[in-house]
Amino acid sequence: MLRVEEHQYPNESTYGVFFLGRHKIGQADRIDGGWRLNNSSKVYASDEGAAKEMIDRLIRKSRNDMLHARNMMEELRKHRWRMDKESVRAVPPLNGGEESIKTHAG
Repeated sequence: MLRVEEHQYPNESTYGVFFLGRHKIGQADRIDGGWRLNNSSKVYASDEGAAKEMIDRLIRKSRNDMLHARNMMEELRKHRWRMDKESVRAVPPLNGGEESIKTHAG
């Protein structure tokens, strides 16, 4: 169930905090009988329209966060591959032996 709690800023303008059930989905300023979300010039005439846009923004942010996380994981894989490739290098023999030792540079 969609619920909007209206509050006032110190300058007397009104904003609403939107909840879907117990979950807060965002807030918007009350403008000319509608709602204006942060960083937006569009005014949504209904509570449902504003709430839908808030949820759409959450979904877009989640997708962007997921893409960023996948890119970081790929960079980590590349780093690990470079480290694995560089970690096998000859080290002066121990005890006069001829074998080399694998080292890890990270």
